[in-house]
Amino acid sequence: MIFMDIFTLALIIVFAIALILFFLRIYTLYKYFRIGRNINRFDHAGKRFLFMLYDTLSQACSRRHKNYYPGFTHFIFFWGFILLFPSIMELILGPIIGFSWEFLGTPLYQALFFAQDAIVVLIVVALAMAFYRRYVIRPYYIENSFDALLILILVTIIVITITGYKAFQIAIAGTYPAYMPLSLFFANLVRNVPDKTFWLYFFYWFHLGTILFFLVYIPYSKHMHLIASFPNIFFKNNGPRGELSYVDLEKSEKIGVNDIRDLTWKDYLDGISCTECGRCTQNCPAYQTEKPLNPKNVIHTVKYSLFHNAPLILEGKNDTVPLISEKQDHLSITPEELWACTTCGSCIEHCPVYNEHLQKIVDMRRYLVMNEGSMPNELADAFKNLERTGNPWGFPSVKRGSLAKSKNIKTFKEQKAEYLLFMGCMGAYDSRYRNAVEAFIEILNKCGISFATLGNEETCCGDMARRSGNEYLFQTLAKKNIDAMKKYGVEKIITMCPHGYNTIKNEYPQLGGNFKVYHYTEILQMLLRDGKIRLKSSGERAVYHDPCYLGRYNGIYDAPREILEKCTYLLELEKSRTESFCCGGGSGRFLMEEKGKRINEERGRQIVEKGVNLVAVACPICMLMLEDAMKSLHREDISIKDISEIIFKNIEINTQKDEII
Repeated sequence: MIFMDIFTLALIIVFAIALILFFLRIYTLYKYFRIGRNINRFDHAGKRFLFMLYDTLSQACSRRHKNYYPGFTHFIFFWGFILLFPSIMELILGPIIGFSWEFLGTPLYQALFFAQDAIVVLIVVALAMAFYRRYVIRPYYIENSFDALLILILVTIIVITITGYKAFQIAIAGTYPAYMPLSLFFANLVRNVPDKTFWLYFFYWFHLGTILFFLVYIPYSKHMHLIASFPNIFFKNNGPRGELSYVDLEKSEKIGVNDIRDLTWKDYLDGISCTECGRCTQNCPAYQTEKPLNPKNVIHTVKYSLFHNAPLILEGKNDTVPLISEKQDHLSITPEELWACTTCGSCIEHCPVYNEHLQKIVDMRRYLVMNEGSMPNELADAFKNLERTGNPWGFPSVKRGSLAKSKNIKTFKEQKAEYLLFMGCMGAYDSRYRNAVEAFIEILNKCGISFATLGNEETCCGDMARRSGNEYLFQTLAKKNIDAMKKYGVEKIITMCPHGYNTIKNEYPQLGGNFKVYHYTEILQMLLRDGKIRLKSSGERAVYHDPCYLGRYNGIYDAPREILEKCTYLLELEKSRTESFCCGGGSGRFLMEEKGKRINEERGRQIVEKGVNLVAVACPICMLMLEDAMKSLHREDISIKDISEIIFKNIEINTQKDEII
């Protein structure tokens, strides 16, 4: 009885110390989080909670994008913890308050312990797979650290000690529980071992000590994501993926982010939720082409900067380390890294815990541009041109409506129409892309669609300015377009460019511009389904390159394919749909010099490997970048065509009625 009292007292003391250390660390993190700016992520709480449950319990977050190998191991580790947790509770609370799961009734009690034996076997398999993946076939985007090794060792100890404890417990009791086959197997091996009581307590304390050490260690390690990922999924961005945050220019003394206090508590949560799986890095086109940007490091920099600077801020000290610095270390990000990003969204698409890399990158660009006046020379010239002429090349603004005028297309000033055809900078000025615009205009005319343009009253949509950090210029351009659209009562808009589509649809509402926006491929799909056009098949072997801003940003994957399947022999690139590889031209990169291996050429090589002679695109920037890639690769025999050009070439015409059918 004295021994049991000492045993229980020791258990209470050890358990209490572990809980105190754990919650002290959680409280410290809470104080750190209070430093950040507020952001409202409590809308639709019920919907958020249900999604969090689904995503975590199914571990869909780990298996997305066919990541089956790591997905399986994470699924087993997650459910292993869930199923072993009842045993941990019983081991701790049993000696203290006599708690046991036997109150569930014999069938449920036995089913629980059978499931625990089964999951231990699967955990062993998952551990073997994890060790093999990390230390034998290690992918380049996985970093081996002491932290990762320690966690795998701790999990190994936990499954060994729980099995050993149960085996000696059964051996001492002299029972043969068939519902615990694994434990019974090892119990039969140790029935004749002397000093079984000693080994029972040895495994008990070793198991419990490992569990409690794990509990205390988690908040200090990368495995904080075991806790933080739940709220991070709950608080994920439920708005359009292509929407950046709004900045109130009149009320903001400082625009952008360079200090840890400029970020939100959600940004901090992203940092400690990172699983270090490397999927953002694996799928980043900038990193894949040896640029300095590593999306995972952006998230880690936020975390390390928080841990370094928050204690100083709480102590009232001012010697904090800025987030942006020419010095490359774990506390800061270099401007070169920030400008390497194409804002393709692949990092967000592949993150299992829904971290928001792009907003952080753009916010830091905003700081450089709006506060420091620092930007690449090419962007500085483009900004000046946008301010003066409404396009990044400096072409006269009075020439913006010349293409539409040459086709006798009316402006809204001249007549009201059902649709506004928003030309965009490339559609209005680029000599190559004008062919695509002319083809689409011809189709609309033949189908009797009521449309008009803004003519010279249109200006750049502002996408490039915003994603390059010039928020003031974006809002100036956007408000000019919105004012013109409202003046003429525009309700429906067709865009040629996915960048304009995303900006007008998802970001103009921030400035009061609420319109029904269509990408031109959606209109073509509608005309095809309504029977207003019919296509003949050329039989050409073709592939479709998914634009980032049309696909990943806005989920339009099927409309272009439905059209192309009617007139070509359409094949799929290995990297397509959500996996599509960026052309390299987003956020103004099409205007900037690219050092080293080029993103568009890497995409070009992927196309060449497919063995086709026709590449369909639905974005003027993609057309520009891919045509340039084919020239560099000396494969000008591969044609880059806009979908509207391909459609126009393969439309069947009723010569009697002289109309498209």
